[in-house]
Amino acid sequence: MIVALLPASPRRRRRIAWLAGLGFVAALAVGSIFLLPSPHTIHETFSGPASVDTPGTTHVSLLEHRRIDATIDRFVIAALARGDLGTAWDLSGPDLRGTTSRADWIAGRTPVSPFPVAGEEFHGWTHVVAYPRSVTFDLLIQPRAGAKVDGARVGATAFSVQVIRRHGTWAVNRWYTQATFSPVGTKHPHIVGPNDFGAVGRGDGHVQHGRIGYWWLAVPIGVFGLGFVVVGIVVGRNWRRYRRMRAAVRSERTDDERRA
Repeated sequence: MIVALLPASPRRRRRIAWLAGLGFVAALAVGSIFLLPSPHTIHETFSGPASVDTPGTTHVSLLEHRRIDATIDRFVIAALARGDLGTAWDLSGPDLRGTTSRADWIAGRTPVSPFPVAGEEFHGWTHVVAYPRSVTFDLLIQPRAGAKVDGARVGATAFSVQVIRRHGTWAVNRWYTQATFSPVGTKHPHIVGPNDFGAVGRGDGHVQHGRIGYWWLAVPIGVFGLGFVVVGIVVGRNWRRYRRMRAAVRSERTDDERRA
């Protein structure tokens, strides 16, 4: 029955076979995509030794606040303004130094980028979290009026800072850029922060898994649909021919019987 519906031409039969195979592959691709696990959110858990710090607070005593201010003032002028990179290394902690030496810093090989700072005091802490032996906070530093870096004007920059106790004093243990602001007077002001780079997170210990764009399924679906339509047209046409042939054969038999 099925063979009778196929065209007599071997070339046409090969074309139908190719189209049917292509449609089958496309159907497998579509089916495998729909069977993939749906995007979901997982909660990351971490194991390991607990921190030696007690729960953080926002309170820092006035005396320690002044000591930290003095360390930050010296560090900003020495490191960011490039006043004395040797002193900057002396004021830095182990995390900021990493594998660098004092000679590396003096030669300019330092993880702290230069910045045209304005003023000599930098006491505007925000988002303070204090522990017995460390304090973390954000610090916004303004540039000198009209200052440029690599030929481009610069705006204020927010830094995330961690200072730690060391031999009765404070050292800058971490220092990295938190956000940069467009220069004053910019026509379209904007802020560039960590969320503008890398994967987008929710900031609550969850990681967002990327979603597969379903629009590209139109390609295999379209190929499968086209092959199905072509095969349907060919089979339908041959089905009509087959029915006409059967009708003709029956008509001839009826005429022969009448003549007999």
